[in-house]
Amino acid sequence: MHDRGTDLGFFFDRKDGMEEWMRSHVDLGKKSAIHLFQQVLKMRLWCSHVVGVLDSGYVDLFMHWLNLFPQVTQLEVYDHPPCRKHSLWILRSARTYCPRLTKIVVHTLGEETLTLDTVI
Repeated sequence: MHDRGTDLGFFFDRKDGMEEWMRSHVDLGKKSAIHLFQQVLKMRLWCSHVVGVLDSGYVDLFMHWLNLFPQVTQLEVYDHPPCRKHSLWILRSARTYCPRLTKIVVHTLGEETLTLDTVI
């Protein structure tokens, strides 16, 4: 039997404490409990139209955090604030801090779905 991996989702409905929470895991590195999620291949996030994890001020930290999941290759984000203007920054950050990531799909309010292929 072939194991196709697991999808994992998070729902962020406020920014309060999010940066500190992510940074605490990044600071722990491989000692973070997140690193134990070995079967997660696809991460899905719901951002409730207010939490901009892909905004220029957060994206590097977010990609560091995402890289703690040792097998994640795809990211799908729902209800993200508009971020098309940050697409090059998002790609650069993904390639630098989460090199296993091959595809990013972002669903935003008021913009077409943004699909980024991170493979060079």
